[in-house]
Amino acid sequence: MVYFKNIDLLPYLIAIFAFALLCLFFGNSYRRKIIKLLKLDYGLDLIKMSQLSQSRRRMRYSLLIIIIAILCLCLLRPQGKEIAQEKESSSRSILFLIDISKSMNVRDMNEQSRLEYSKWWAKRLMSDIPGDRFGLITFSKIANIECPLTSDPEMVLLYLADLNSSLLPGGGTNIADALDNAQKQFKENERDSRVVVLLSDGETENDKWRESLDALKKKNIPVNVIGLGDPKREGLVLDEKGRPIRNSKGDYVMSLSDTSTLKQIADETGGTYIPWDPEQSLKSGHREIEALIHDLEFDESKKENIKVRTELYFLFIPFAILILTIRLWISESKTKEISTKLLSLFIVFALSPELPAQAQLPPQASSPTKTQKAKISPEELKKKIDEICVHITHPITEMKSYNCALVIENKLNEYPALILEHLDKLYRAAARDPRIKLQALANLNSFKHKQALLSEPANQSKALETVINDYITLLSQYPNSEDLQYNIDLALQQKQKIDQQDKDQQDKDQQDKDQQDKDQQDKDQQDKDQQDKDQQDKDQQDKDQQDKDQKTDPGKENPNDKQKPGQQQQKASQMTEDEANAAFQDELKRQQQLRDLIRQSREQRNKRQHFNPEQDK
Repeated sequence: MVYFKNIDLLPYLIAIFAFALLCLFFGNSYRRKIIKLLKLDYGLDLIKMSQLSQSRRRMRYSLLIIIIAILCLCLLRPQGKEIAQEKESSSRSILFLIDISKSMNVRDMNEQSRLEYSKWWAKRLMSDIPGDRFGLITFSKIANIECPLTSDPEMVLLYLADLNSSLLPGGGTNIADALDNAQKQFKENERDSRVVVLLSDGETENDKWRESLDALKKKNIPVNVIGLGDPKREGLVLDEKGRPIRNSKGDYVMSLSDTSTLKQIADETGGTYIPWDPEQSLKSGHREIEALIHDLEFDESKKENIKVRTELYFLFIPFAILILTIRLWISESKTKEISTKLLSLFIVFALSPELPAQAQLPPQASSPTKTQKAKISPEELKKKIDEICVHITHPITEMKSYNCALVIENKLNEYPALILEHLDKLYRAAARDPRIKLQALANLNSFKHKQALLSEPANQSKALETVINDYITLLSQYPNSEDLQYNIDLALQQKQKIDQQDKDQQDKDQQDKDQQDKDQQDKDQQDKDQQDKDQQDKDQQDKDQQDKDQKTDPGKENPNDKQKPGQQQQKASQMTEDEANAAFQDELKRQQQLRDLIRQSREQRNKRQHFNPEQDK
């Protein structure tokens, strides 16, 4: 029966295969559409002109689809039946018992949690003692076998990376249940040299662990205990998301390491107890445990039967290569010229002897003359960094990366933008060691902080905001670091000062703009007032001229009388009080003159009615 190892990739591979089919379909449809348009508009039949064969094109498409299907099948990793194989195995079995209760989230061990320190401790021991069998049991209120004893360390590391305090329900520290599960694991390996490594803070709720120790003592299985936590200072208990936990009364839950319980477990089973010493934080106890394990019996001739499946994907690869070769050999042209050339070229390369490597290289260009570079190139910078790192040696890789980053930062500080990428890589590599994780990440953030202050004024605020976020992320992991708190306060003050300067500049620019607008408005108002005054003077001159003309010629009609009432009212509304009185007096005079003219005209008319021509004659 065929078994597919990567069956979880099936939906993605189906989507990729469907996407490839759609690309081929729409590409061919678009090609046909273009050929049809050229034939209708210009009368060009490209198929006949190019002498292409439609049947060969379809065949090439079909072969391409088959190749894609075979590659998708190979990615699923088809496997055959299981077969038994013998594999050399160590006779030493080391079982880790790791506490994952809520109290393990207390950050009192090199500014990191007790659980993170436990994971680092177990990984370090596995890397120092290769070839042994390892297993993993976690416990809180209950215990669980995360990974049985196996000679594959990668599997144990995979489970170690996923450990957190939310894997097991409930609270508490049930060491007895963890010891019972350890006995069950060792029953299947009675002939092995067995070692138990217990990593816990020892806060147990009862003494049931004493009953479990009797069985371990009878089988001569020592329990080596790594005490976690500061026994002299209580720590704040956090949940798996880093938030403080409160009890039913609303108070914060505190945790204190119980060294007496852990020491009794180690002493009664003949193991070694290594407590955590805050004053000697670099002393982890690896050397003592390694020495004890190396003293145990080690049988390299021991073999282990394991079941493996035969891989079948390599059977399909030659078939896909063959189909690809056939597709390259088949040409879309009806003539055989192209296919013959391709086949001939393939035969020549297959049968010809190897050419000398130097003959295939192009001739080297002549060396350029003296060139002066204003700035260092990335290649030269990388060369300098490599020269610096070569002279730095340290048995621990993380410490070497840390020291190399410090030297680069001091010697090449005139190229901050170019060395940032290298410093980021080195400091993050050094941060893998929990002992220097805080110093490495703090130095990296400090360098970014300096570079943010040296950036363009328009980008300083945004760069400082990114630095502050990095500081806050690091402070959430190390809340007791005073240096981080000082750096955050300093960055916040600098950002506030820069924001205030930007705001003051914006306010000043706005005030200048408002003052310019106000000055422009005042100028426009003055121009308007001057125009009104000029208009009034002109109107007054016109009016005086009309009055003068009226006095010299009383019978002449005043053109102002023909103005519309609305215009007269508008003009009257624009007059002042003195002008209105003067206008009223002028109107009275004009009316009196009109009355005099009417009276004179009447008298003249009466004289004409009594006119006697004979008397006049």
